[in-house]
Amino acid sequence: MLFRSSQLSINYFDVGNDFYKKNDFISAIFYYEKYLSPFYENFNNSFTPYTVSVKQKELKDNNTYLADALYRTAESYRRLSIHDKAVNYYREVLKKKSSKYPLIKFHYAHELKALGQFAEAKQMIESFLVEYKKNDSFKKEAQGAISSIDLGIQEFKKKDVQYFVQKPLQFERKDTG
Repeated sequence: MLFRSSQLSINYFDVGNDFYKKNDFISAIFYYEKYLSPFYENFNNSFTPYTVSVKQKELKDNNTYLADALYRTAESYRRLSIHDKAVNYYREVLKKKSSKYPLIKFHYAHELKALGQFAEAKQMIESFLVEYKKNDSFKKEAQGAISSIDLGIQEFKKKDVQYFVQKPLQFERKDTG
């Protein structure tokens, strides 16, 4: 009797898409980052080669899947309000110079603003306003964001700002055992 060994193969990109469509952003991030791990060493390299083989889509001529995975990972982090991670992924998508994501600079600017990077946020919002042709709520919000960013820049230039420290909330887990 001859036994064949088989190995499970998962397409992380497609699984990530399924979770993304269901608004399960934590799971989507997990699978998108597994998909991205062979291409980006800086991002969550939690890939374990001995558990499951990777079945990647072809990326030779067209990096659409790669850009989509980066963008949806950024969007997932944004929707979970994990600003520092979202900024990194948005930055990578912008390097691809794709016109497929018309709101990328809008969302990227808001993530930068949340991290206190006002000058770069203002630059992104201004660039967004030049490129974005629709006259909708995103454009109106972007126009209002400029004054908000300017206010943030002015506040951080004040002398007494050194007495105030802005840092993210950290929650402590207390074991009750």
